[in-house]
Amino acid sequence: MEKEPEGRVEFLQRVCGAVARRAPERPTSGPSKITGEVGRSVRDGQLADIFVGNARAAGIDARIVSTRTMVVDAVNEITRTYSVRTLHAWNDGTVERYGLESLAEMSGLEIQRWNPEQPEESRKAAAFGMQCGLTSADYAIAETGSLVLTTSREKGRSVSLLGDVHIAIVETDRLIPDLYDLPQRLLKDHPALLPSNVTIISGPSKTADIELQMVVGVHGPRHVFAILVQSD
Repeated sequence: MEKEPEGRVEFLQRVCGAVARRAPERPTSGPSKITGEVGRSVRDGQLADIFVGNARAAGIDARIVSTRTMVVDAVNEITRTYSVRTLHAWNDGTVERYGLESLAEMSGLEIQRWNPEQPEESRKAAAFGMQCGLTSADYAIAETGSLVLTTSREKGRSVSLLGDVHIAIVETDRLIPDLYDLPQRLLKDHPALLPSNVTIISGPSKTADIELQMVVGVHGPRHVFAILVQSD
């Protein structure tokens, strides 16, 4: 069995400990009641709305759907808007979970899966030619409106980074209040072996030159969508 690289867990544990020591005391009564969890600075019951608002402010087109079946309609709308003909998707069960195979019948959309068994050159050619990538998201951070993606053999990083459009699907039970909560959640959800890569997406790719001219999409997708699905 693959072993955890030495020091990685210890590093995250130190981060959690430092946050706990420095976390300011928060009021626990009155109309603006805030929970006492480490790093948490948003009110109970509002995580989804806060995430959507902050994600939109960062340039992510975030929306909430009430059922899994509505994910198909949301993805279909996005791909039609950007004239996407081929969708590159992680091979992590997301397509099956939300019934996205039906898009082929609805709109003729072809879905290509990330295949770690393919030769590297074939994967690279497909990745650099993609227009739209579809992934799940492991977590959504309410306070910053960010998406958190971990990768594995079935979840290649290229799918979220190289297309002009990136669609991420995340369920509401994967919402976390604050960035400070992420190390604790990673340790809890991956007790045996932490992911080799964790990507935090806070809006479309943006860069500015020496004259401060902002350009979107130079180092990643120009259009990022987050579909937040209400958990069963």
